[in-house]
Amino acid sequence: MIRTTRHPKTTDISLRNLRYMSERKMYLIWFGTTLCRTSSFVFNMYFMWVIVVNYNSVLLSTLVPTLSLLGYVIITLPEGVILDRYNSSYVGFIATIILLFTYSLLLLSDSLSTIYVVDIFSSILTAILFDAFIKSSREIVNETEDTKVSALNQIGSSLSNVLGIIGAGIILASARNYLIYILLALSLVGLISGRPFRIDKTEEKHVVKGEVEKALKMLLPVLILALLLNGLFVSLMIFGPTIIHIVLHKGSDSFTLFELGIPLGTLMGGIIAAEIERKLENASIIFLGVLSMGILLLTISVSRSLYIDVPSMFLIGIFTSFIEVPAFTIILKIIPGEIIGRVDAVVFLVFTASAPFMATVFTVLSPYIPVTTLLMYSGVIACLITVPSYYIMKNFISLKPMEFP
Repeated sequence: MIRTTRHPKTTDISLRNLRYMSERKMYLIWFGTTLCRTSSFVFNMYFMWVIVVNYNSVLLSTLVPTLSLLGYVIITLPEGVILDRYNSSYVGFIATIILLFTYSLLLLSDSLSTIYVVDIFSSILTAILFDAFIKSSREIVNETEDTKVSALNQIGSSLSNVLGIIGAGIILASARNYLIYILLALSLVGLISGRPFRIDKTEEKHVVKGEVEKALKMLLPVLILALLLNGLFVSLMIFGPTIIHIVLHKGSDSFTLFELGIPLGTLMGGIIAAEIERKLENASIIFLGVLSMGILLLTISVSRSLYIDVPSMFLIGIFTSFIEVPAFTIILKIIPGEIIGRVDAVVFLVFTASAPFMATVFTVLSPYIPVTTLLMYSGVIACLITVPSYYIMKNFISLKPMEFP
């Protein structure tokens, strides 16, 4: 008997090839962005530790993450407009070139002022790369792939954090003379991977005046919640070197282990969330996540053991992913692609705006209030806002996609 074979139409093959090429571009951009962000984390972790050890100063050390967060705030609004108007892959490519030149400044000087200048500029440029990846992905893949984009974003962020901390730990232990060259190498490979490409838009929709404002008004309650939560948990990032060096009297290896907790958790959480994302779009799950994070923050504040601190940090990372992945997916689904650059820029601004402010507050208070006490206060407040977070997220999950006339 002759078996009939269905030969695919030319259009079927073309569509499959187009999808393959689009996904390949997305992964290349993701890889390049992840490497560049890894270089930024290496820079931050390395100098946070070196400064607190060399100067025994909480203030000078916490300036590193504070200036990084400030850089994100400075660039957020301008880059949102730029990404909506221009080819985002070219914007990301140019940002990577400038990042290479920024790290080159360290070849000329290693003074505190140079470190801080490189710090703020590298944070600005990696923030541009982060949003350029989101915008590029939305332009080259089908809208049904929003969950994949969201998961890739979470995994890439966590992976770059993990690699950055491990890289900084290795450099601190045995390769301090090669720091600058490692930063340049990571950026160079990221530049090659993130080569720009042409984006053909088949249909250009007219953006009605006021649509961005309408979208942000719709997202306002969840943005306020994110503002508060991020401000509280930034304490773990800025006080890491202080907890390890001054409170626990441990070395750089313990610092590396401590800082790995949250990014390893967010990496694991991002992978899990990609598989069960629909189940995470539940206000009760998010309520339990926020409550658990508050309790874990309280645990770290009273603990004096890495055997407790590191698992607690890991669990905080997992719960962070379980909240961020579904939230980011919902934003991608309800906000039209024509304004996603500007909306995402403001969302990112709000998510990070509280961080430099709270970092400054924590830094100013640290000479008068013990670091562990400040962590305890943050944990108490996080537990108190779990009830309003439930109702905010319940309304957020029920939002419908916006449509232009």
